[in-house]
Amino acid sequence: MVLTDPKRGTVKLIDLESSVECGVDAFNRFSTPGFASQRHFQEGARDWADDAYSLGAIFLHNLLPGNLMFQLEPAAAGRFLDRAAAYFGLPKQVHGAGAIAGLLSPDPAERPTVEEVVRVLEDGVVPLEPQDLDTLPPEDVLESVVDRAVEYILSSADSSRDTRLFPGDIASRQSNPLSVAYGVAGVVHALKTIGKPVPGWVLAWVLDKGYRHLNAERMTPGLYLGLCGVSWVLREQGLEDLADRLLRLASRHPLLFEESSLFYGTSGYGLACLAAYERTRQQRWLDEADRAGREIRQRAVENRETLWTSQQLQKYTGYARGGSGVALFLLYLAHATQDAAYLELGKEALEWDLRHVMPYPEMPDVDSLKRDPNDPDDNVVSHYWVDGSAGVVTALLRYWRYTGETRYKGVLDRLIPDCCRWYTAFPNLFQGLAGLGNTLLDVYEFTGDPRFLQEAHRTADGILLFRVERLSGLAFPGQQLLRISTDFGTGSAGIIAFLDRLRRALRGERTENFNFMLDSLVPEFIRAAEPVQTAGSA
Repeated sequence: MVLTDPKRGTVKLIDLESSVECGVDAFNRFSTPGFASQRHFQEGARDWADDAYSLGAIFLHNLLPGNLMFQLEPAAAGRFLDRAAAYFGLPKQVHGAGAIAGLLSPDPAERPTVEEVVRVLEDGVVPLEPQDLDTLPPEDVLESVVDRAVEYILSSADSSRDTRLFPGDIASRQSNPLSVAYGVAGVVHALKTIGKPVPGWVLAWVLDKGYRHLNAERMTPGLYLGLCGVSWVLREQGLEDLADRLLRLASRHPLLFEESSLFYGTSGYGLACLAAYERTRQQRWLDEADRAGREIRQRAVENRETLWTSQQLQKYTGYARGGSGVALFLLYLAHATQDAAYLELGKEALEWDLRHVMPYPEMPDVDSLKRDPNDPDDNVVSHYWVDGSAGVVTALLRYWRYTGETRYKGVLDRLIPDCCRWYTAFPNLFQGLAGLGNTLLDVYEFTGDPRFLQEAHRTADGILLFRVERLSGLAFPGQQLLRISTDFGTGSAGIIAFLDRLRRALRGERTENFNFMLDSLVPEFIRAAEPVQTAGSA
């Protein structure tokens, strides 16, 4: 670990338990993924050349912190470095063979010594001039990425296993292998979203090996982790009877009213019932959605904080577990039932998140969402869909369009820039670039401002940095970048759903948010006939 003191201009190495004295100490394999060479792992080697590689990895990490995936895909190091050099305007001698690129060479003999790198830096350090991205992936490249990612997803399936069909996040083992977020339902939903056929053997696995999980003892009722989400996806596949049975199981689940959230709780159940109503026009599902709304309303009468807390009184912000997701369900419900009281309660839930919007550090004209409302001294903010600005924007856009309240527009003008990011630590939908890009496509559809289509396109450029090339297709790393994931929340399924939506938007098609939204219920949620002037528009 490197500890720097900018005020004193000093640099110190600390945390040295993995260090060895050459010719004296026995070799050990302690290291941090992405900061040690492949030779270190494959050959059990450690010498000055491997230290040189680690120095190069530290340089690159300070430009674009994607090192954790380099163990998974060594070729990504060069890709990250080339993009960082172009973006930040690095002098060629600094990022070239004499310095960073040389240090990261897979051949130890090609790596410069530390003394040589110091001389290059002393001669070549100039003020950085950040550059605009000169090229963005064209529509045919996005189409190829989607097709090759589908090839990998399907080829990676292991139908002999009972615990999972597709590789995904470790959370699937903590929940269940069928969920929308981390299991097979999310993959099936993504395939349908992009217009790809779902192979019969995938649904056969669900109805065979996965079937034992389709009960209240093994699954929670929620939308993204439980019965409601699986029901929604199976209904899309025409399995109406099974979808109905799962929703009925969810309606009687002992955890259904544990919290109001969209991700886990009552709002997610209500949204799934509205989706069933939209598809079947059966009054019973609208009645069930109304029942969910009445339960939320009654609990709010007893304690307003039930709109954004769990039964354990843990408070949350954001779309998944905070006020924004609850608010969006209540807006859809208000329109479907024509009950204005739901709209007013939804506004109150939304206000909880808006009260935790704060200026982004070092960006006075940009706001972000405080991630932990339980600690007044913790000012960590998030711009992601699941717990940050992007999720709030998802709900707030629709409240602005539905109500016409100008105050909402002012908040949007400060929150949307927090979603305009070319690079983040992860490429995924829940806590990464795909989620930001998908929200920006919403902004584009709701405002008609092409600037936000361009911003969404920029996120795709960042996503492609994370691609993992395999003989069976193209993959992406999951959360923490340490292993490939194909699931909806952290892996390829959510990413390709976004890239396909972007590709169609670039072709001029009208697109809708694939992330379990019901905008089709509300006629007001259509693209503006004329571009709406927004902050920063030309």
